[in-house]
Amino acid sequence: MEAQTNPIPATATTAVATDRKKDTDFKTKLLLLGITVAALGGTAYGIYTFYEHYKKTDTEKDVLTNPAVQQAETLRAALFRSGADWALHFGTADTDAVLAIASTITDFSAVEAEYKSLYNADLQDDLREKLGADGLQKFLNTFNYNPNTIENKAKAKASGKTSTIGFPAHSILITTASANLRRTAKDTSRWSLHSNIIQLVPQGNFLGETTGKTAFDNDGASNTGTLYVEVRTVSHDTNKPIFFWVAASQVRVLPYDEYKAKRPPFTRINEKDTLNGLEILNKQLITAYPAPIMDAKFKLVAMASPKQELGRELMQLNDGKGNQYVKFLSHQQNEYWVNKKFIKII
Repeated sequence: MEAQTNPIPATATTAVATDRKKDTDFKTKLLLLGITVAALGGTAYGIYTFYEHYKKTDTEKDVLTNPAVQQAETLRAALFRSGADWALHFGTADTDAVLAIASTITDFSAVEAEYKSLYNADLQDDLREKLGADGLQKFLNTFNYNPNTIENKAKAKASGKTSTIGFPAHSILITTASANLRRTAKDTSRWSLHSNIIQLVPQGNFLGETTGKTAFDNDGASNTGTLYVEVRTVSHDTNKPIFFWVAASQVRVLPYDEYKAKRPPFTRINEKDTLNGLEILNKQLITAYPAPIMDAKFKLVAMASPKQELGRELMQLNDGKGNQYVKFLSHQQNEYWVNKKFIKII
């Protein structure tokens, strides 16, 4: 007798086929979903990358018209001189260039914002990393003690005072320690060939009245810079008005009632001692347009804003290619070059 096999019912075969089709359809849908998600993710990343590139490119277009962009870019170049992403945190910063740029900033908030937009980094964090705590403080002092900043101008307008740094115009000054009176607001050594010291005045001497002008010097003995105050008095020999500078840390404002009560000794200064022949002979450089500032190797170290006083002319150089360069001594006593077409010499 032949063995009989039980045939699989047609309904079961249909059910298996249906299940396989559903499984295939599910896998297909899952694959399509994965492709769609990947495509959307790629599109989103592409849009984000394009936006970031556009934002950076659009910002960089402002480099010749927006001082904050110029200053952000030159600060980055001075802080991270290698330029390569992998080497950003190696090497040293060009401190002189960083501080020279700081003295030109009038809107620090704008510079911070542009720096963040361009490099996705915090400017003060980068300054602290590359310059150290003292270097960061010196940078901030350079900015905070600049009477030409937007913030200080607003404070001066609101208060009606010429200076916003504690020494308003027509204040009486008295020395709180032995103080060097200087022709310029620079911490130059007495033993230097270019010493600007007029004389050393003992503690407790009346100097004269403030003009309202202050200046900040990054060079010299102090780790965080020196703030200077301009003083007006009358010369002992010619009875003419004369002007000089003194470190703010060595003087204080003396209320008029206290001055009348104490009558401190008067500082006698001759007119000839306040004159500086080099400054009279050399002409001053003023920028007429945004001007690239270069070091001794003609490497870009800063971008000066229009109508900015750069310093004193030292010499001129023609490169034989139609370019005339001017070497100048900055207010920080550093030597730089600038193309003559960007400046006026007065």
